[in-house]
Amino acid sequence: MNRIHERGRIVGWAPQQQVLNHPSVACFLLSHCGWNSVLDGVSSGLPFMCWPYFADQFINQGYVVAQNLLNEQRISQ
Repeated sequence: MNRIHERGRIVGWAPQQQVLNHPSVACFLLSHCGWNSVLDGVSSGLPFMCWPYFADQFINQGYVVAQNLLNEQRISQ
């Protein structure tokens, strides 16, 4: 912990929406694509790195991929 105290913080829980909306955050680095995380990530407008594990997470990943493709198309136009 002493090695990273100036660059980061390890906590048990953090307000995900506030973290994702912070200006220094460039992407949702790793999401298992639970529905609440998908809503938080998509509403922040960040790209995702998805790693679904079970159940609806695979379907939710499809929504994330589709949303990111739409965003890329809007940017390229």
